[in-house]
Amino acid sequence: MPEHNEPEMAQGGRIQAGEKHEKTVRSHEPALAKVLDGAWAEDDHAVLSDALPKNDAGVRPPGPLFPWMPAIPFFFLGLGLYRAWIEIAFVTPIFSFPAAQVATHDAYDIVMSVTLLLCAVFSRRLGPLFGKKWFYAVTVALMLLATVLLPISAFFHSFVVPLGWVAVLAGGVGTAFVILLWSELYGCLNPFRVALYYSGSLVIAAAVILLCRGMEFASFFAVSVALPLFSLGMVAAGFRSLPSERLPRAEAKPFAIP
Repeated sequence: MPEHNEPEMAQGGRIQAGEKHEKTVRSHEPALAKVLDGAWAEDDHAVLSDALPKNDAGVRPPGPLFPWMPAIPFFFLGLGLYRAWIEIAFVTPIFSFPAAQVATHDAYDIVMSVTLLLCAVFSRRLGPLFGKKWFYAVTVALMLLATVLLPISAFFHSFVVPLGWVAVLAGGVGTAFVILLWSELYGCLNPFRVALYYSGSLVIAAAVILLCRGMEFASFFAVSVALPLFSLGMVAAGFRSLPSERLPRAEAKPFAIP
């Protein structure tokens, strides 16, 4: 019988096992790439190089500046507009209006928090909200009312207290409503895109706030009125961009606090 060299057999076995493992990895590479691409392009907003248009000669336009990063649809950054509105209206007001003595940041936060809690309790009756036109109208009306009442208090000193209370109630409830709409929209996206879009929205908010701090009152007031309108318009555009299977659906489970 031929003699077998045990070290050589062991080494040969390791080589065969390594080759088998390499073949297995290679066979799974397309599937892995497909999974990774799905994580980046799950909401159909990614701009992949193969998806770029081309003419009859096969010439394509230049690809994205950062091809590894998915495209960010501009309307998903509208969350930053209402964030900027909160900051310049209630958190750190640029102009000091008499009603601001009543419509303080703390009072505003209390109204907003209570509204969100009530909406959570009655979520089964209210939601989903994205298709309710009246909800958009009420949200815009409340935010605009708060925007207008604060500067009006400078001309009606005897009504500063009631104007301040109405402004803080309208602003708090309106902000809670717009938060619910944006939460519904972001809830339709994968976690990576939520983080990406939310971070981008904060950058937009910071830029708008810095811009407003250098404005005169007339320009500042015009921007304050426009911010809620554009934010609501952009959240509606975000819902329109989603396929039907990703739109919010009614929640069957009752609300419960763990």
